[in-house]
Amino acid sequence: MLPARDEGEFAAFPAEDVAFFRQWLEWADRSRDLVASTRVLPSTSRPAAGSLDGVSLLRQDGSCTGAIFAFSPTATPLNLSLALDASLGCSPPHPSSGVPGLLLLRQIGSSDRSEPAGGGGRQ
Repeated sequence: MLPARDEGEFAAFPAEDVAFFRQWLEWADRSRDLVASTRVLPSTSRPAAGSLDGVSLLRQDGSCTGAIFAFSPTATPLNLSLALDASLGCSPPHPSSGVPGLLLLRQIGSSDRSEPAGGGGRQ
C-alpha cells in the first residue's frame, strides 16, 4: 500500500495524492541514471525558513539533460542563480565548440501535478 501505514489511513488518503506519489515513484524508476547522479545544489543551505535548498539530477554524458529541484519551505518567492557547470555534475559544450547550448527551464509549483521533463527519456 502506498503511502499508508494501515488500511484505515490508506482508505482516507485522497486517490489524487496516491496517484501523484505513484507517478513520481514511477518517474524515479524510469530515471535511475538521473537519480544516481543526484548532487546537492552548491550555494544552497540546509532546509530552513527563508532559504532555498535543492538538488541537481543531470546526466554526466555531456548532454546536461535532467532536472534541478529547488525547494522553498515557504510561499515567499526566492531567487536562485546557478552556473550550469561541473559543480552540478555537468559539463556543457563550450560556446566556441559550435555545439548549440540549449536550456529548457520550467518552474513548477507544489500544486502542479505534472511529471518533470527529462524523466525516463532523453528530453
